[in-house]
Amino acid sequence: LVQRRRKHEPVAYLTGTREFWGRPFHVSAAVLIPRPDSETLVERALELLPKEEAQQVLDVGTGSGCLGITLAAERPLAQVTLVDISEDALRVAQQNAERLGVSERLSTLHSDLFAAVTAPAGGFDLIVSNPPYIPTGDLAGLMPDVIQHEPRLALDGGQDGLDCVRALVTGARQQLRAGGALLIEIGIGQADACVALLTAAGFTDACAHKDLGRIPRVVEGRKPA
Repeated sequence: LVQRRRKHEPVAYLTGTREFWGRPFHVSAAVLIPRPDSETLVERALELLPKEEAQQVLDVGTGSGCLGITLAAERPLAQVTLVDISEDALRVAQQNAERLGVSERLSTLHSDLFAAVTAPAGGFDLIVSNPPYIPTGDLAGLMPDVIQHEPRLALDGGQDGLDCVRALVTGARQQLRAGGALLIEIGIGQADACVALLTAAGFTDACAHKDLGRIPRVVEGRKPA
């Protein structure tokens, strides 16, 4: 009966849980539901984070915390900072960090992108983000269970979908250590524009990584050493 009344509500919101990278993450209407596409970013991030070294990681626009918390769980020496403009989202992320046993190596920060972020001495080794990247004009065409229930703040990327990507690329260099990397999840058809943004901002080795569907899903750039 409940499901008939709320037939368009995603199952994850009804159950309160979605699995990501083999772990159960609590979700609420304050956060996007973790998706398999985002595991492409995790896979590349783990390649950049040596298991035997202490690393400083920043997850911008963390939502449920699935990216940063997964990296903390997979890299026991990593110190991770989760940032979000939504305090409700940060509460969900903190709950997930506690449930998954990584809260001692993790901190949360209420911030609009980098506005309240203070980098550790030397800078962050890695910055990751799954920002809003859907063009405003495309929102109406999304599946009803997405547009009606998932937070618009985490979906709407502006006219061309790249407003937050531009801000991330612009601000990340000040936060990264020399040689540090920036990984951003992007939408279909955005790879060339995002790689160009990284290159124009002075990042080196700018490139895109494909997901399991062979779609460019993550862009990467490095701050010059």
